[in-house]
Amino acid sequence: MEILKRTSGSVLWLLDSNPETNARLRDAAEARGVDRTRLVFAPKMQNAFHLARYRLADLFLDTTPYGAHTTASDALWMAVPVLTWSGRSFASRVCGSLVRSAGLPELVVDSAEAYVVKAVEIGSDRAHAQALRATLEANRDTCVLFDMDLLAGKLEALYGEMIAEHQAGRRPRPNLANLATYLEVGLSLDRDDREAQKEPDLHEVYRRELARRHAVKAMAPDGRLWEGEGQ
Repeated sequence: MEILKRTSGSVLWLLDSNPETNARLRDAAEARGVDRTRLVFAPKMQNAFHLARYRLADLFLDTTPYGAHTTASDALWMAVPVLTWSGRSFASRVCGSLVRSAGLPELVVDSAEAYVVKAVEIGSDRAHAQALRATLEANRDTCVLFDMDLLAGKLEALYGEMIAEHQAGRRPRPNLANLATYLEVGLSLDRDDREAQKEPDLHEVYRRELARRHAVKAMAPDGRLWEGEGQ
């Protein structure tokens, strides 16, 4: 909503869900001082038509903490710049990898504030948006993201390494020590009370909780975040 307020004449283009959800989103926009008609909902279409309409967008706004994956690849293929806030988990970092691999590392930011600033900067400058689009168009046949031969070669090499390890009798042994406790800690964090992406030291949050549990029931060091009492 802050981005819409600061980019005159812009709209937020979303995939149509259902009338009730759309109405709630428009109500939420209105409650934040944004004209409800600036939320535009596009119906689902066959993929070819869906990809074709990407060309009408100036900027793809990635979501957080679960970011775009295939949808970001589609946007980049159609030369639509993608802005993403790269987080701490795999799901929140995939889009950043895609954007970097497409040749636009400057569109990967590390905070909500930087995300808004960058979106407004691009949304307020049509020439800037067109330059980003031109970069994607120029890179499409050469960038790492769409180099299928490179991907196939690296995947085949990994398969070869797996076969060699299997033949040598070496099997992967994942470290499962204290894994259930880590899961309990993660589930105990109040997502409505704190935003994990903004925690300055998320590992320390886990260490404190692990220490508290250790005081009740001793846990052996696991070689990850828990190194034992007095770590």
